[in-house]
Amino acid sequence: MEQKVRELAARFVREDLESRFGDAFVFDPILVEQRVDHDGEEYLRVDIVFDGDQRNLDAGWTSGLVLRLHLKLREHGIDSIPSPHFIKKSEWKEYARAMDRRKRQVAAS
Repeated sequence: MEQKVRELAARFVREDLESRFGDAFVFDPILVEQRVDHDGEEYLRVDIVFDGDQRNLDAGWTSGLVLRLHLKLREHGIDSIPSPHFIKKSEWKEYARAMDRRKRQVAAS
């Protein structure tokens, strides 16, 4: 089930973004990870790597991604709240390395 949730969420995010921005951006990869917050609530961490002029990434519209994605997921019986994070393609490798280091530190503690 976890894999299905991740794939479904990634597909919905891609469809939503591409319907709004068309060819102005490339969104790849879109990575979804199920996590649990400090209150024990499950949520979906959504890393969206984009290539394109960030000034054209409409913050007013992208902020609505949380609600649009949440509603779409609920239609499929998934109640996890999405937490999207946009990362520039040029910053992705360093970001991914930092996240890997963080995960190893958490696992070691």
